[in-house]
Amino acid sequence: MLAIPWYFASMVKNSALFGTAYSVITIIGIGWILYAGTIIDRYSRKNIFLSLNVAGALVLGCIALSGYLYGMVPQALALLAFATTIFIYNLHYPTLYGLGQEITEKENYVRMNSQLEIQGQVTSMISGGAAAVLLAGLEQGNTNIFGYDFYVPFSIKPWDLHEIILLDACTYVIAFLIITQIKYTPVVRRNIDKSHIFQRLKTGLSFLKSRPYLFLFGICSLSIFVVSMVHTYYLLAVYISKHLQTGAYVYAVCELFYAFGAVMAGLSIQKVFKKMHAPVAIATLILFAVTMILSMAFSKSIVVIFVFSTILGLSNAGSRILRITYIFHQVDNDRIGRVNSIFSISHSIMRTIFIFFFTFPFFLRGDNVVYAYAIFTFFAASAALVLLSIRKKLPA
Repeated sequence: MLAIPWYFASMVKNSALFGTAYSVITIIGIGWILYAGTIIDRYSRKNIFLSLNVAGALVLGCIALSGYLYGMVPQALALLAFATTIFIYNLHYPTLYGLGQEITEKENYVRMNSQLEIQGQVTSMISGGAAAVLLAGLEQGNTNIFGYDFYVPFSIKPWDLHEIILLDACTYVIAFLIITQIKYTPVVRRNIDKSHIFQRLKTGLSFLKSRPYLFLFGICSLSIFVVSMVHTYYLLAVYISKHLQTGAYVYAVCELFYAFGAVMAGLSIQKVFKKMHAPVAIATLILFAVTMILSMAFSKSIVVIFVFSTILGLSNAGSRILRITYIFHQVDNDRIGRVNSIFSISHSIMRTIFIFFFTFPFFLRGDNVVYAYAIFTFFAASAALVLLSIRKKLPA
């Protein structure tokens, strides 16, 4: 997911194509997200994970094989690898949180969500560091990292895209083998809705229709996630290659700093915001990130992009922990998949609009990508103000 945006931005110089494809993928994903919510509430969540890993291993394995056969991955197949991962994301994370709620007592929701965030982001830190090496390579001798000289006793050549995709396919196989060994006991028995898919969708919509402020909370609290997704998978590669004019190393290390910020959120968010109402706490985190978005828009410093990545990771992860925990307390496990899928659709629509808009040639010319971040400043700040305005109308 880091290699493919960089491939289009820096190697084939076609960010516009990637942005357009990302928009189309997101639009197609809206129908998939709706269906995914009904799957999560209907079937064994462990079996869903196993199926996702089989699909990921097969599709990415075949794409990697094409790279070995042709000497490179065709752009269409690179986009297919990206789309496959996005579709897996759209089912994986709601399933993960649904399973977490299913096996956790209410008093431990915050702790469970924090631990999931820490585990996930430590993995991202490792993958970010690995991506920096795989994309940029490593030369034997003295290497300067953040102003310090380190001696590297070996060299690593930059990996080709098909090699990175093959490594990714192998991780799906490993995950499948691990998940087959997992056993768990639900805290409460699920009342599975076996009605037709459209009836199951209607149940989720009716639930939120009767709770309009919860619906508004779910949409606005996702604003920083929208910013994070568009930034990480589209704008960041353009920002680094055209505005900062640096290479793959800086691009990949941003993911490491982002993950570090998210880990800090997982470790501290429960203590810092323990007595604060969820919408207020999330609005505070969003406004914290907004200040850094502005700083990044007016700066050409590598240090600033690293600090921004850290703050964005902290804000996004902290908001997600607080948001999911709050929704867990408001929505029972029988409906959680469908309710989350409706929130995910609103997120996908917003993401599609921004990605499509930012593919206009204006934003890809010279330093103009900074105007995209200025737009994000207004968007995120507006969502934070809405959360503050409805805080008294939401149950504690």
